[in-house]
Amino acid sequence: MQGGDKLKTKKKRRYPVLLALKGLITEKESSYGKLAGVMGTYANVISDKINGYYNFNASEMDTICDELDIVNDDIAKYFFPARLRNVTKVK
Repeated sequence: MQGGDKLKTKKKRRYPVLLALKGLITEKESSYGKLAGVMGTYANVISDKINGYYNFNASEMDTICDELDIVNDDIAKYFFPARLRNVTKVK
């Protein structure tokens, strides 16, 4: 490497950005750091998953649901937004 250049690999988004989840984290006055602490990981890992670079596993989703008071009926809204496109919820 010349001049101290570092080899950088660009991350690719493979999943949708979880915008509703980002909003809920703010609404509940939480943060990536708080969630990471409860989950035993790092804030940048949570950020990468919310921003679509990696996906959450079931255990992580369960922990987030507990921490943010996400009810079962809303899990798809926060973790699977692509599934809800063009779907109308009727009550």
